[in-house]
Amino acid sequence: MKDSYYVDGVEFDGFYDGALHDAKGFYYNLTKTPFGDNVITEMVDSAND
Repeated sequence: MKDSYYVDGVEFDGFYDGALHDAKGFYYNLTKTPFGDNVITEMVDSAND
């Protein structure tokens, strides 16, 4: 990977279309749970703070 983006110590694979993207790992798995939509919203809100 050429570039990584760090937010609160968390590494993301990219930033495009106005959002951080991560193709693997713990946070991706959380988005696949029944409360996944809330996880995404909370992560975005936290990154914006």
